[in-house]
Amino acid sequence: MKQQSPMLRLWELGEGQQGGLKRAVLSAVVGVLFGMLPYFAAAQIILGLLKGEQSAQYYLIWCAVALVGFLLRATLYSLALSQSHKATFAILKSIREKVLEKLPKMPLGTILDTSSGQMKQIIVDQVESMERPLAHLLPEMTANVLGPVCILIYLFVLDWRMALLSLVSIPVGMAFMMAVMAGYGKQYEGSVKTTQAMNSAIVEYIGGIEVIKAFNQGKQSYARFSNSVKANASYFYHWMKSCQMPVSLARAISPTTMITILPVGWLLYTGGSLPIETFITTIVLSLGIAGPLLAAMDFVDSLAKVGTIVGSVDAILNGAEQDHGEMPAEFQGRDIQLSHVSFGYHADKEVLHDISLTIPAGTMTAFVGPSGSGKSTIAKLIAGFWDVTSGSITLGGQDLKRVPLKQLYDQVAFVSQDNYLFDESIRENIRMGRPAAPDAPVEGGANAAGCD
Repeated sequence: MKQQSPMLRLWELGEGQQGGLKRAVLSAVVGVLFGMLPYFAAAQIILGLLKGEQSAQYYLIWCAVALVGFLLRATLYSLALSQSHKATFAILKSIREKVLEKLPKMPLGTILDTSSGQMKQIIVDQVESMERPLAHLLPEMTANVLGPVCILIYLFVLDWRMALLSLVSIPVGMAFMMAVMAGYGKQYEGSVKTTQAMNSAIVEYIGGIEVIKAFNQGKQSYARFSNSVKANASYFYHWMKSCQMPVSLARAISPTTMITILPVGWLLYTGGSLPIETFITTIVLSLGIAGPLLAAMDFVDSLAKVGTIVGSVDAILNGAEQDHGEMPAEFQGRDIQLSHVSFGYHADKEVLHDISLTIPAGTMTAFVGPSGSGKSTIAKLIAGFWDVTSGSITLGGQDLKRVPLKQLYDQVAFVSQDNYLFDESIRENIRMGRPAAPDAPVEGGANAAGCD
């Protein structure tokens, strides 16, 4: 199966906002066409000076043309960026909403296998870094490529020899840039991994600071945190160092169009085969070729990011979901029954083997055993946090896989051994399951739990 282009996938994720991006590209393209007017005006002014034109009106007209072209380009460029940014932030919001809608549908095991640092990096940092490719790449790169193309087409119309001469330095310079681009995607993917490792180490260090201090493990834990930060810095340092020379050569060589245009163009002019008007126009217009192309090359970093980020987002959006029924189930009582249940958090390791038991409604059941024997796993399977690998679990005669997750969660109250408090008051934490609950039952629950 052919792999979908990351930019095409990003375009799909922006469903409903493509119109804004298209308008941004159109504004940028029209702006580029107006942006060519100052070059033509400059060429005409130089020709007027060479021909001895003394009419002030002549120069004022061409200065006005240059000014109008500049103002229209600036206005349309600003309009393009405004449209693209509005569409982009709407798309980033949509992507985050899709990811957050997806997470509760995935097995809890999949979520727990992903560190909070890595999850934060994907949802917050990586999605945010797509702002540049979406808001800037589409309108700006389109404009930066189209501008030189239009200039080259016009130069070929004027004189194909001068048009070819204006291109000599650009392929040489771009060859160095292509050497950087060849491995850029893989390098960026590596940077994401080392940053994820650093984020995980930071979150783990900060989250476990109480335990670290209690057991006097500060030196060892800090060393892991420090090493991950140094590894991240070292990766980026060596990556940027490897890019420094070829990028510098590309930027130095590409704009040197005059090296070929001036000497060869002068020979053609003195030989009588090149009109002075064409010679001057070529000199002026060729100055506008390399700059926009180099600006377009600045988006190499953004293009490399898109593939990695879209892959990270799609890994979540295309992740396996718990397959439960959609129609509300009718329960016959509240008895819980496990029939030949086997389960493993990962496909290659099973932790429960052929478990069968019945928990009658209205009774209290305790699971007793050593740490890691599967007590919490059975409880979480009953709560619907995972689906069994084989066998079945029923509640009131209904197989849990036929019960919609929302309905199942309404039937089970689960107090985990791993506590978590939201950044709210104790009162708001207690009523998190029912935000509209009045104060009286909240206080009653606190009293009953002994935390009043």
